[in-house]
Amino acid sequence: MKPSRIALTLFIIVVLLLLPYGAHAQVTGTLGISAGWLSLPLSELNSLLHVYNYPGVSEHFFSFGLHTILGVHDFPLRLGIGGQLALALPELSSSQEQGETAFIFLYGGLVTELTQSIVGLGQVSVGSLVGIGGAFLELSRSRRDLTTFDHALTELVHATGELARGYWVVQPYLSVSVPVPIEKVDIQVPKGRRLQGKPVNPALSLTVGYVYAFPWSGWGINSEEGGNLSWPGPLDRLSGPTVTVAFTMGIESLIPPRIVIDSLRYRGDDEVVTLGNAGQGEVDLSGWQLFSSTSERERIAQAFVFPPGCVVPAGGRVRVHSGPAVTGKTNAPCGQAEIDLYGPWTGVDSPSAEVWDDRADLAWLRDAYGEEVARCSYKAKPELDATECHK
Repeated sequence: MKPSRIALTLFIIVVLLLLPYGAHAQVTGTLGISAGWLSLPLSELNSLLHVYNYPGVSEHFFSFGLHTILGVHDFPLRLGIGGQLALALPELSSSQEQGETAFIFLYGGLVTELTQSIVGLGQVSVGSLVGIGGAFLELSRSRRDLTTFDHALTELVHATGELARGYWVVQPYLSVSVPVPIEKVDIQVPKGRRLQGKPVNPALSLTVGYVYAFPWSGWGINSEEGGNLSWPGPLDRLSGPTVTVAFTMGIESLIPPRIVIDSLRYRGDDEVVTLGNAGQGEVDLSGWQLFSSTSERERIAQAFVFPPGCVVPAGGRVRVHSGPAVTGKTNAPCGQAEIDLYGPWTGVDSPSAEVWDDRADLAWLRDAYGEEVARCSYKAKPELDATECHK
């Protein structure tokens, strides 16, 4: 079986194993941008370049990359994709002046890692990237010379030769992440929404790894005249250490919470707004707000703030009570499938005052960052005491 099929098979197996667990947990993710250093053995290539009077390239590369990794909250295994672009620095000792040489090594693929959080310090990860890569060599000179390296390879390559070779790549690594103390983030996202104040959990990560690259193709040669040949060439193996520093942002949940307003009983001594968690994971309602407001202008009249630590499990329901019947009642413990909360409400004269207008009103739910999650408006009918909001 080809390595690409093996990697794809492993990816599918791991995803299938995570699905049952992820159905009852919160999916998390990180996005990272990295810069660093890579070292690859290029002495064989440089010897050939010098023979044909081309400047060599340093074995030290400046690299930068991008990666995104997904996981399940409180589960150590994470999956993702990542890529790195490494540009070889000029060879300082080179004395050749008749040409220019550029060498780029690009690779990317599937990332699998195990993580362990250290309270108050950060996170340690051990993982590996498995994928494909490519070496790109560009040779150029200001004038045509029949003794140049590109002409020695093929008569079709003239003043400029661009060569590329494909590689299978494996990169095991060890990473240490330290959180960055940023309290608020204001990011513009599609559809005009903003992640203002969202818990993106920024961090700096130091990663030490080793790149193993093995060719799956010969050097492909492209010339100005459209020639396309294959040449075995040097660099049958590229392996070397890599060190990167990355800035990462971990989004608390890539699956937005699905809290809906199921129903609203607006008449009687016990007014009740019933919320339901229609998502696959538990949701922390700490700091969320439920508003009663006028439907026409959405002017806030009364507000209920959910208490700290109020977590509703997947499939659970929360009933927010108001009116005379709440007198002497205390909140039920959160974390249960059925949760009853009894106030207090702001904007009312007393804890037992009625909140919902018997004629018409609007229930409006916002999360802890002020973003609207759900709403339910109604115009009362004489024969009804409640309205269904979510079907």
